[in-house]
Amino acid sequence: MRMILLFILLIPQVVLAHTLNTAIIAIEETAPLHYAVGIHYSPAPKDEPLLEWPTQCESISHLRTENAGINLHKRINIQCDTPLSAHPFTLLQVLDNKFQWFLKFQGDGIKVEQSLYQPELDFSAAHQGQSPSPSLLESLMLGIEHILLGWDHLLLLLAFLLFCRTSRSLVLTLSGFTLGHATTIFLTAFGVIQLPTLFVESMIALSIILLAKDIYNGRDSSNTAYVFLFSLSFGLFHGLGFARFFSTIYSDFWETLVNLIAFNLGIELGQLIFIAVSLILFSKLYKKPGFRKPAAYSIGVLGSYFFWNALSIT
Repeated sequence: MRMILLFILLIPQVVLAHTLNTAIIAIEETAPLHYAVGIHYSPAPKDEPLLEWPTQCESISHLRTENAGINLHKRINIQCDTPLSAHPFTLLQVLDNKFQWFLKFQGDGIKVEQSLYQPELDFSAAHQGQSPSPSLLESLMLGIEHILLGWDHLLLLLAFLLFCRTSRSLVLTLSGFTLGHATTIFLTAFGVIQLPTLFVESMIALSIILLAKDIYNGRDSSNTAYVFLFSLSFGLFHGLGFARFFSTIYSDFWETLVNLIAFNLGIELGQLIFIAVSLILFSKLYKKPGFRKPAAYSIGVLGSYFFWNALSIT
């Protein structure tokens, strides 16, 4: 009992776990040897990024920094003596590892859309016709990683396990949550739904608090209609912040759709991994009546902290 309570209470400082931290480097050739360069952060990094150019290039405009809510956009125009993609170059000394990095390049007769894992940009493969967009496996792994590093999501899954007293209610709960989650992931990715981050993160935290309250009060999980509907509504909110960046990374509808499916499968796979491990490690604790109330109280306290943190978003 102490072990799982300690796990709950030692959750690291919260970040916006359901809004992917993404950074996109976008470079477009606007005229021969002239390029518009943009770096788009969501959310804004704590430290301002330092830009540098290849030796054959120089800036021809002032660096413009635009703050859009919690996001940060940096834009500049550069002119080069030779094609920018002709030689490898470094735009940023270091890629902030708190962000998932992507590159979009269009110019010099090539088009590149790919994930970035190192600061050096090398287009030699693209000139040889070997530059694929991010693979389905990358999208799948991104979904798994995002779940297993999303502390508020893991906290909700723990609460589900505490709330559901039978296998049937657990299956119903996870089915409703998955349906709601998948629905808003697709709607958000294709721009059908666009809600403020403050609202999304607040509702996610509030869902954790409400579920903790039900667990603490001993709410009966045998009411199948209630279990399915409440988990469906929670899933709708938790899916809102996940995949907005997909429509930015991929320009083709079908490519976006296929990678989005892989990403969503990764999310569900990550959930199943976490639930399976939790059941194996803590199955005996879940069955002890005296464990639920202190665990629910701890989850409610952390949910309240998430809610307060969400309200601080500007």
